[in-house]
Amino acid sequence: MLPKQLVLTWPRTLKHLKIIYEDYRHTIPIQQSLVNLSQLNNLEVHQTKPENVFPNGQTWEQIITASIPSLKNFAFCFQFSCRERALNDLRQVVASFSTSFYTIENNWPIRCDISGHYETPEYDDEYGRTNDSVRHVILYTIPYSFETMTFFKIYSKRKNADWSRNALADLNSNIPTKLNTLIVRSYSTPDPMFYQNSITNLIIHTLFDAAPWVNLFTNVRNLIIGEGAFISPESFNIFLNHTSRLRSMTVRKTVLKQLTDNWTDICVCHHLSQKIRSLTLSEHNDAPQCFDKNELEKVLSIFALHCRRLSVGVHSYHGTIDFILNKMSHLISLCAYIPRRNSSELTIEWLENLNTRYNRTNCILTNVRHGCYFWLN
Repeated sequence: MLPKQLVLTWPRTLKHLKIIYEDYRHTIPIQQSLVNLSQLNNLEVHQTKPENVFPNGQTWEQIITASIPSLKNFAFCFQFSCRERALNDLRQVVASFSTSFYTIENNWPIRCDISGHYETPEYDDEYGRTNDSVRHVILYTIPYSFETMTFFKIYSKRKNADWSRNALADLNSNIPTKLNTLIVRSYSTPDPMFYQNSITNLIIHTLFDAAPWVNLFTNVRNLIIGEGAFISPESFNIFLNHTSRLRSMTVRKTVLKQLTDNWTDICVCHHLSQKIRSLTLSEHNDAPQCFDKNELEKVLSIFALHCRRLSVGVHSYHGTIDFILNKMSHLISLCAYIPRRNSSELTIEWLENLNTRYNRTNCILTNVRHGCYFWLN
């Protein structure tokens, strides 16, 4: 909940300030908090969740001119939603961040990326239904200076005419970014801004061909394959061949089954066996993604060697918890989720009656809403 009256106060001698926020309603309190920061040299502002309110470059220009005269660097990333019929209004948004104040006096280049209309369907409060004509818009300064970025396939690169295309490309490709989390919403070839980076977290929500990207993924440690993702076993094998630091993966059962060609692709299974230390296989209440014992036998044969943290949904605790604990000798934590209608609270006495090596001396058992956590020694 947003406080009725949010008041932010910064030291007046502050020189560097970075603000990351989610709720667009924080925008005005943030802007008000910048008054009288006469010594501020660097300001970064990142809105992480798209809302239906457009940013206004003139407002920021007035605040900086009146209250932050020493500001040298202004980096921002604003995310917002735009209905199809309001796309023309984006010209005014871009224009407000493209005055001589931005282009000539301060040389703060901007870019505006717009998703395809089919990529981000969302519930529209105004019409009371899901609206697939809503675009996801990201307006930001370049070179990109924040740690998380969403990348689209179909987008408009609206750039200020006062910067040449070559100059913008040079800024994107030659200055290292701080990007460490890349969210790929639909497939495309890499953008030049990604060439100098250290991406450690990769989240894929689309059809994905790894081949053009592999040189950018050498530092990836955490992989999330989310809704809408499709990667062929061949492409996934290419990805795994180039990600020597990969240690964590989150993936749905049905997708993992496809990635491993029904658990039979020897190369993919070998890579996963050697690399993955932390594996998340299910969402809390998603019964179709839960495992029975026969399915567990197939998937655990891949990950039993090195996996130390496992989150998995099971249809029943009977015959599955003991199987997991006996099969995966290196586990230090197990999160077992179960459909709510079948769940029952587990006890350490129940665990001690199973045919495992765990008891109250080497296991802490904690019940949660949708399942149970096992902390193992």
